[in-house]
This record gives sequence, C-alpha cells and structure tokens, in this order.
Amino acid sequence: MLRRLSKPARSSSIPANGGHQVCFGGKHNALASWRRAELWDGDTGVMAGSIATNGFRWQQACTGGLYGQHYYLKGTGGYFYGEVWN
Repeated sequence: MLRRLSKPARSSSIPANGGHQVCFGGKHNALASWRRAELWDGDTGVMAGSIATNGFRWQQACTGGLYGQHYYLKGTGGYFYGEVWN
C-alpha cells in the first residue's frame, strides 16, 4: 500500500506490514530546502523514524519493529513530496 504526500500536511495512515516495518521517503522540491521526512505512529503520537531530505535527490528508509496500525508520513517545511508504504 502506498500513500503520497505533496504538501506540508500528513499522509493518510497505513499499518505495518507482516515483517513489522514501514518504509518512507521524500524529497523537497526546492533545491535550497534541507528538512526532514518523519514517520509517526498515529496511535501513540510518537515519531517512529526520521530522515534528512533535500532538493537534490530522493531519500528513503525502512523502520522495523513496528506493530501498530496507523503510521503516517509528515514532511517538515514546505515544498515536500513524500511517500509511505508497507
């Protein structure tokens, strides 16, 4: 399942997969924008993962050890495009 995010809001949520992980990635569309893509647990309000992003290339990561049902992606700053998938 893939969810996309194209503005400084949060994506819709997805559950962790059978391997108890959620993957996420993103890129800022402004070259001078260095921010973060954050994976959040919607049930507990705890950040489950975070990666640095910029306007030069797509960054992605997978976070394991997750057992929840509602993980979502949030990009800091503006001009962010990201995806979260299980």
